[in-house]
Amino acid sequence: MGLADMPGQRYLHRLGPLDVQRIRFRFVCRDTSEEHAQEFFFDPWPASETRWWVDRVLEADSPEELRRDHDGPGLSVFCDAASLER
Repeated sequence: MGLADMPGQRYLHRLGPLDVQRIRFRFVCRDTSEEHAQEFFFDPWPASETRWWVDRVLEADSPEELRRDHDGPGLSVFCDAASLER
């Protein structure tokens, strides 16, 4: 979506479109505070799905109101599958 013409992003916004090759998704486990990062080659479709998910997280008033579909890293094969692909 690019960078916004707003404080904190204004100088980068002036550079114009960026050639994104890879993206990194970093998150912190709510239960253990352990940090996890996953890096992927950029693909517009999964990027738009991820942006949708991040927007839903940012809309939440509290982390406790978010769905917990899986047990988390180290406890769920779904959460650990991405690390196996690396």
